[in-house]
Amino acid sequence: MVLAAATDATIHIHQDAGVDYPHEPFTDGWELGVGSVTVRALHTPGSPAGAPPPSRSSTLPGGPEPWAVLSGDTLFVGDIARPDLAVDKQEGAEGIFHSLRDMLLELPDDCEVWPGHLGGSLCGGPGMDMKVASTIGYERRHQQLLAIKDQDEFVTRTTAALGPQPPNFENIVALNQGPLRYEIAVAPRSPPVSWLSI
Repeated sequence: MVLAAATDATIHIHQDAGVDYPHEPFTDGWELGVGSVTVRALHTPGSPAGAPPPSRSSTLPGGPEPWAVLSGDTLFVGDIARPDLAVDKQEGAEGIFHSLRDMLLELPDDCEVWPGHLGGSLCGGPGMDMKVASTIGYERRHQQLLAIKDQDEFVTRTTAALGPQPPNFENIVALNQGPLRYEIAVAPRSPPVSWLSI
């Protein structure tokens, strides 16, 4: 948000986010061209991990199939998002199940995975790795939760041993939903850009 203030960039965010600040809404499949790269939005609800409930991933198409996915707050290296941040844990787990099975695990095995958090973050489980990237195929082979095909089993497994919620997550959600709060005076001014996606 400070970046948006510093650059006069437009904030793009999913239409269901329910934020209280100026933005351009988009829907699943929306595309943003950045030079020669196209970023395509995937609506992957489940755990917002401190963001508004509609969590989002983005793919980087490379020919007929995406070569990478920015998996945000849904799929991490070594683990998945916790389902109980800003939503009911049952609802969150069901959302994550469908986001994984219907969207992310449909990507090619060699598609790179670039998550929004690393090991040590309270937004995922204890299996989160410090590696910054992986592939869909590697995570499919090594994460037991990704092999579960039954929704009820998945919900039971992912909600049974949740640790304490981050102590400040409610405040983080409120800040992310707005209104924007920042000190323009301390935000360095940069040349304007035409887009910013969060």
